[in-house]
Amino acid sequence: MPMRSGSNAMPVTGSASAVAAIPTIVELNIGHFLVGEAIFSGFESAIKRMRALMDTVRAASDGQKSA
Repeated sequence: MPMRSGSNAMPVTGSASAVAAIPTIVELNIGHFLVGEAIFSGFESAIKRMRALMDTVRAASDGQKSA
């Protein structure tokens, strides 16, 4: 899993999950990330993984609001 460098390193998918869970965020600018991921896994795979991650986090976030 890709990691950021620095003292607050966290898997990129972890940080994407944290941002995607913010209900007021309606757009994620993830183009550079997807191109980087596509180098290793292909565009189709990279896009499907990110979309699934965003959908999962948003669904969980919506469930927490209504609970």
